[in-house]
Amino acid sequence: MDVKQAASRFRHLRLASGLAVLTVWHWSHIVFLLPRGKNICNYKSRASLVSRQAGGIDPERLKQEAAATEGFLKAVTDFFRPQAPEPSQEEINAVERREKASIQAEKVLRELRLSVLVNGEDGEPLRRSAPIGILQSLGQQHLALFAGVQEQALRDVLLSMRLSAKDFAERNILVAPVLISMEEGSLVDLSPQLMKSKLLSQVGLALPSPDDDEDRSSWGQLFVEEFVEAQEQGVWEQAQDQGLAVLVNKNGKIVRRGVGRPDWQIIFNELGI
Repeated sequence: MDVKQAASRFRHLRLASGLAVLTVWHWSHIVFLLPRGKNICNYKSRASLVSRQAGGIDPERLKQEAAATEGFLKAVTDFFRPQAPEPSQEEINAVERREKASIQAEKVLRELRLSVLVNGEDGEPLRRSAPIGILQSLGQQHLALFAGVQEQALRDVLLSMRLSAKDFAERNILVAPVLISMEEGSLVDLSPQLMKSKLLSQVGLALPSPDDDEDRSSWGQLFVEEFVEAQEQGVWEQAQDQGLAVLVNKNGKIVRRGVGRPDWQIIFNELGI
C-alpha cells in the first residue's frame, strides 16, 4: 500500500469527542491529543518515519494507532462529561409509584365534572356542567387544577390569572380552583363572598361541579394525596400557604405537578400552548 492509499484510508477516519467530531482529511491536518507526560517529539519522529517509508506502511499499526487515539479521546470525553449516577432502588420505586398514582388520578379526573362559562340564549354568560373527559375530547381543553387548603391561596391564583388575562385569550386552557379539607378528605365549597366576586367570571375559569357526596369525596381524595406527597417531600408549609397545581393536557395526561403560586408562562410551556 502506498502513501496515497494510506492517506485515503485516513480521510474516512472520524474521531468522536464530546465537543465535536474531528475529521482527518490530510496528513498535515492530523492532530493528536497527547497523554500527560508524553513527549510530542516521539509522535513527530513517528510521523516523519512514516512519511519516509513510501510504500512501507503497516496497516495493522495504523489501525492500532487510530484505536489508541480514539480510546484516549473517549477517556477525555468521559472525564469532562461524567455520567450521572445510577438511581437507587428507592428512587426507582418512588417513580413507579408516582406513575401508577398518575394513571389512577387521570381515570378519576375524566369522570369528574366542571362547570364552565358559556353564552346563554339571551347572550348572558351562564355556567354549564360537563365531565372533564368530554371537555378534553371534544373541546380540546388543557387543565390547570389549583388545589388549596386555604381559600386565600386560591384567591391569589385567581388574582394572578386576571393580571395575565391577555395570555389566556387564544389558548385552550381551563383553570379550576379546588378547595379541600384535609380532615374530611373532601371538596369544600368556596365562600359566598368569593362566589360573588368578578374573579370567578373570568374567561377560562372552571369550577368543580360535584353531583353528590361521592363526587366531593373523589375530588377531595385526589388532592389530599397530592398534599400528603408535598408533606413527604418537605414542602408542606409552602403547599399549605400557596397551594399546589396539577397540569393535565388535552389528552387527559398529567404532565406536571407543582407547589406554589403559578408562573403562567411556565404552565403554558409545559402544556405546549
